[in-house]
Amino acid sequence: MVLSKIKDKLNPYTMSIVKQLSQMGLYPWHLSFLSIIFALSSLSVLYYYEHPSLYTLMAVLLFLLAGLMDALDGALARYRDMVTSWGAFYDSFIDRTVEIIFIFGLLISALISSIPAYLYIVTSILISYSRARAEGLGISLSGIGIMERAERIIILSLFIVLYIFVPFNLDLIIYILVLINSITIIQRIYKVYTKSRSRYD
Repeated sequence: MVLSKIKDKLNPYTMSIVKQLSQMGLYPWHLSFLSIIFALSSLSVLYYYEHPSLYTLMAVLLFLLAGLMDALDGALARYRDMVTSWGAFYDSFIDRTVEIIFIFGLLISALISSIPAYLYIVTSILISYSRARAEGLGISLSGIGIMERAERIIILSLFIVLYIFVPFNLDLIIYILVLINSITIIQRIYKVYTKSRSRYD
């Protein structure tokens, strides 16, 4: 929700990049595939190198690149007029997978503990599920909630970068993000509730 306004302002630059990608002969699924590759690379870095270190920073950058590919694949699909139901499903599936891979990387590298990692993944998935289920009912939840995927990626990445230089308890940050995720879920449930009621009032 917060980044949607910034996204609108950056749209001309995004389209410029998308046009270049299209001219290079790239398709949306190429970017989605790259997103997974970047995420797995981030996982490998977190697994093989000690933390906090510059390797952790590399892992964060790879995670951000995965998020960037996700932001561009949908735009490329719209630009090339290749929007399909399968593409939407595939893109959403990749999005969730990338986020889970990165959280798993933080877990196996002992940057965070298992319980906050589990709660983060569950609440993140519920945010996405609530939107998908609502759209299946004909109710749009676009922009509803204070913590969408882009916000989660950026906020989490910023705190990990800060942790590299000033070590602190990352579990606490994850718990805070879980709380904000939960608020977002409640906001979306309430939106669906009010929209559903209005149809029969």
